Amino acid sequence: MLTNQNTLLIGVALALSALVVYLVLNQSEKKDNKNNNVNVNVDNMNELALKKKIAELFKDVERLQEEKNSLSDKIAAIHYSQGIEREQTKYLTSNLNAHTNLTAH
Repeated sequence: MLTNQNTLLIGVALALSALVVYLVLNQSEKKDNKNNNVNVNVDNMNELALKKKIAELFKDVERLQEEKNSLSDKIAAIHYSQGIEREQTKYLTSNLNAHTNLTAH
């Protein structure tokens, strides 16, 4: 049988994992909505305005690269968290099986 301590540990691990996934997905959706307005009309721009726009777009590219790196780090953290959760589940399952086998005999 699961003890209260094991049940609590499993519940806390699942809740933390769900919270991390929710926060990452929520943050990603906010940034996607902010980056959708990138239409540029260059037909009537002079050279100085074009240079300024190119510099602005270059900064956006750099910012997006940093954001990509940040999101990659977050994905790695989620994978790490899932690995820990799987290991905890295996540990708790093996303890439960060992306890069940000892009490069944």
